[in-house]
Amino acid sequence: MLIPSLPSNEAERLHTLHELKILDTPLQSEFERITRIALQIYKVPMAAISLVDQHRLWFKSTQGLDISECSRESSFCAHAILQDNIFTVPDTSLDNRFLDNSFVLETPHIRFYAGYPLRALNGEMLGMMCIFDEVSREIAESELLYLQDLAALVESEIYKYKIVDSYQSIVSQLKQAHLSSMVDPLTQLWNRKGLDSLLKSQLNECKKQGSLLGIALVDIDNFKKINDTYGHLIGDRALKNLGKCLVNSCRKYDVIGRWGGEEFLILIMADTQKDIEGVLERLRLKVEKLPIFYENKMSFNLTVTIGATICLPNQRFSYETLVDKADKALYIGKNTGKNCVRLSI
Repeated sequence: MLIPSLPSNEAERLHTLHELKILDTPLQSEFERITRIALQIYKVPMAAISLVDQHRLWFKSTQGLDISECSRESSFCAHAILQDNIFTVPDTSLDNRFLDNSFVLETPHIRFYAGYPLRALNGEMLGMMCIFDEVSREIAESELLYLQDLAALVESEIYKYKIVDSYQSIVSQLKQAHLSSMVDPLTQLWNRKGLDSLLKSQLNECKKQGSLLGIALVDIDNFKKINDTYGHLIGDRALKNLGKCLVNSCRKYDVIGRWGGEEFLILIMADTQKDIEGVLERLRLKVEKLPIFYENKMSFNLTVTIGATICLPNQRFSYETLVDKADKALYIGKNTGKNCVRLSI
């Protein structure tokens, strides 16, 4: 495996990347949408939005890949950022740079790679919009232009990148190490530490705007049975896929995180109780259709039980009290059939 060299402007490139404060941030539906479109355009099993950090490759969004980051030395994108245009590897097994790469020899068995550069406004290279396949292939240059279009969409999202107003200030004040400590490494959602901070901020925001705040706990039904039947790796896949489903099913200004174990927490700002109930019921129905694949492309489906409560703008409940009320509603749902939404006011 050939170790990629560093760009001549590496210091400036890293400074620009870190100033964006996008590394180690949670999943966002806007970026997930772009990688899903890439799969459909090119009929490939894998696509990703990568950012090349100092010693690692970090993925803002992936489809078909079960990793959130890898070493820079082993990445295709670290080679790709040395180019100014589309970078393709038609057959990795015939390329001296990659033929003994672990991603070629082992899962996910990458044989084809194509990527287009992602650049900051100052022209510095950030990473790649890329696609992968398990078989070697040739793609016409005219068709690869779609990859350029997708990269432009990613850049647009990065340029206007703003996390929901209620917690933008939190992110902007955090150092990179602190930010990464608030994100769950498995699901790439906010973890409990991050959610604790965001819930307090969201309560204040609702009071200022006069909005309702829905606090919902989403728990996978029979998760122990999934682990016992299919193994913990498939259990982890179920957690990651559910996390993606929550991000893609909720609105961009809802806050989503992993509360612990198989339990997720969602914060929903809305004008009416009916709006909150509608979001949660649509979410429950979408999860019912979510396939979790295991060996030989066989699959099973998840169901979730959702317990929720609502805080009015003039109420002065602590966030601990609100989470406790949502937890009690969840308990009722678990004991009355599961796969349901239960609201406690």
